[in-house]
Amino acid sequence: MAAEQSGGARERSDGQALPHVVEYTRSVPNNSQAWVYLARAKLALGDKKEAYRAVQEAVSLDPDIFLGYALSFLAAQGFSDVRKWPMVAKHAEAALSCRPGDPSSLELLLRAQLSMEGPWQETLRILRQVDPQRCVDILTELADGSRSPVERHSWLSEAVSCARECGRVSRQLLRDIAEAGLVIDRRDESLKFFEEAFHHGDGPPDADVARSLAQMYVRKDRIKDALEVYRVALQSAPGNLGLIRGYGQLLLKEGRSSEAIGAISRGAKLAPPLEASSLHLLLAELHQSLGQTGEALIAWEAAARLNPDSLAAWRGLAQASRSDAALQLRALRRLVQLEPGNAQWHAELAARKLAAPDCDVSEAEADLARAQQLEPGNLLALEQKALLFEKAGKDADALQFLESVAKDNPDSKGALQAVAAAHWKRRHFREAAAWYQELERLDQGGLWPCRLGQAQLFLGTTSHALSCLQRAGERLKRAEKDMEPLDLPAEAEVRTWLGYGRLQGDAEGALEKLQQASRTSSEAPTHLFQALALHLLGRDTSRALAAALRAEPRLREVAPRLLPALPSRMQPQVDTLLGHLSNVKGVSEGCHGYRSEEYQIGQQVEVYSKSGGSWLSGQIVQANPDTVKVQYTVGDGACEKLLLRNSENLRPMSKKAAQVAEVQAKGIDPDRAKNQTPRSTTPPRSTTPPRSTTPPRSTTPPRTLPAEPRSPVAKKVVQEEPRKLLLNAEDLQLGKVLGSGGFGAVYRGNYLGQEVAVKKLHLIDGQVSKEQLQEFQKEVTNLKELRHPRLVSFIGAAFSPPLLMIARSARSAFY
Repeated sequence: MAAEQSGGARERSDGQALPHVVEYTRSVPNNSQAWVYLARAKLALGDKKEAYRAVQEAVSLDPDIFLGYALSFLAAQGFSDVRKWPMVAKHAEAALSCRPGDPSSLELLLRAQLSMEGPWQETLRILRQVDPQRCVDILTELADGSRSPVERHSWLSEAVSCARECGRVSRQLLRDIAEAGLVIDRRDESLKFFEEAFHHGDGPPDADVARSLAQMYVRKDRIKDALEVYRVALQSAPGNLGLIRGYGQLLLKEGRSSEAIGAISRGAKLAPPLEASSLHLLLAELHQSLGQTGEALIAWEAAARLNPDSLAAWRGLAQASRSDAALQLRALRRLVQLEPGNAQWHAELAARKLAAPDCDVSEAEADLARAQQLEPGNLLALEQKALLFEKAGKDADALQFLESVAKDNPDSKGALQAVAAAHWKRRHFREAAAWYQELERLDQGGLWPCRLGQAQLFLGTTSHALSCLQRAGERLKRAEKDMEPLDLPAEAEVRTWLGYGRLQGDAEGALEKLQQASRTSSEAPTHLFQALALHLLGRDTSRALAAALRAEPRLREVAPRLLPALPSRMQPQVDTLLGHLSNVKGVSEGCHGYRSEEYQIGQQVEVYSKSGGSWLSGQIVQANPDTVKVQYTVGDGACEKLLLRNSENLRPMSKKAAQVAEVQAKGIDPDRAKNQTPRSTTPPRSTTPPRSTTPPRSTTPPRTLPAEPRSPVAKKVVQEEPRKLLLNAEDLQLGKVLGSGGFGAVYRGNYLGQEVAVKKLHLIDGQVSKEQLQEFQKEVTNLKELRHPRLVSFIGAAFSPPLLMIARSARSAFY
């Protein structure tokens, strides 16, 4: 008091008073008021720690002493730190009595009441009125520390209600309560909160909120709304991996694969390298699932280039590039670097090296040695090592090597499988059966009984064979029921021999098994057994026999070896069936029962037009071993199309069509000829005109050609077309993908016999947008005006809704 009266500043006054207070406290240590004076002085000087210690001394001497607001609040804070909640409540109430409605004191009181499970509702109500935002923060904190999902949802509901009183609910709070509602299965409520969070005005849409909202729309079958959510979110986050993945998968689920590919491609172009690599992986898997191996290979390469340490990218590239030896070698070498302890990569690298014509055998042997060192029973490494022996003419050494490894590693399935398969290949059925018995001992869930059953059939013990086959069938059923992954060739083999075992007593049941096997098997026994079942049932066998012939051209010679333990009563049926081979030799599927090798130059045929939905008459003008070129007339012009001999869009001209073509060639109206021609039950001997490489003359010149003198044939030749040309999309045949980007993909193609490069634009939402059409027209206009020896020549453009394609000359496009 004396210091204050001296007129100095408060801090200086407290500093002057502090020595007197300390001395007074020492002189009367049991005086609680002296400790209060000391606490006030320490607090005024900013020493809260010493002030709190003085308060504790004062309270210990007199629990009911009056401290005032500042010291009461300090005491409440100090006791809160040590979790003495009754003392916190007492001093918070004391602070509130000095300063009613103080938000900080109310917060301390509320926390104390909640911890003591006392009546806290009134305190919360007052705090909501005084400081709603502080109330929201406290409730959110309480929700984060809640002990159950229901309690968390309750606190978040209070927080949202309080935030609405403030007039602003944060996006994070809306997302939190939406997710909490999902946990306790309040989906309709969660959907509303997710929608509110998605449309929140605080910045662009949150990617996680967008993905959750889209997934909820999908569950409610609101696909259009889900796609719109993805589209809007991707505008603000075009490279977000999760959004692009969800959008692409949803488009694929709806059958809009081209849009899915376009969306993922655009995202990959905009995303950072690592995320772009992940998107290319997704794109590759998508192409692979659609059977687009060329596009998948490009995507695998892009993923590996963007992230050279991606195992998934190099693994996919190694599997997809089996037809490209150099690329697969590069991928396998990289996999060996990334996973030096994986024996399979070393074995596959050695196998690829050994398959090369200029193979360095020493390098391959080193890789095989490394694979065996890492995994002595690696199946591929053992097979390749045995193959080296066989190539050197040491067949016995190969078997001895495999048997030695199997004996040294009796618990290695790969080693046992290798030696068993080696004996099986050499038709050593007794030795193979012994090794398959070892495999059965080691792996009682495998399909080894199928090979055991076959071996018993070849050895003549039919009863034992049938029981083994039955056991294999039961294991196959169990595996399918448990949805276990199966090896397709092994599965087809089991079904094939189960069908063969039923041939004697149940031809219909045998046929069912064999038809299932033929879907995934191209082996000769499968189709031969199917033909035999069809023959026993009195049905057509030509297709099955043709498939068997494709798998084994020497079918007549090897058939006895493929039909073990055949009863003598069935031998006549087999002889009859084999007698049909001469009638079905060369039949190819999709040829409408016609022998594809009979197509010759000058022959009249019919070509199916997809755009017109009808068969058009034409004539073969070029014949190769695998393909034929057909010239046919569309409107006033002649066209050419290159087709495979066994194409479903090609067939010999029917007798009726041949008669019409012959009448038209003579210049007679077909309707009049039909009325004038007498009916006859005997068809003409031949409706095929003499062989000629020149098609019928066209009396009307094509509209697309200039009116200058030309040859009598109105052939649609690309080089003679005017520069401004709208092509028929049906005449463009697309082949391998050369490259792909966000705007479109470039294909190697064929246009009326000429090799071209075709750029095909991606679709957006299943249709051509106005912007795309404008860009397409602009590009066509520019290309039409360009001509230079170093530029790819422009052929034309095709617009067949919803497709947009541009064709260019391939003279230099591929090099």
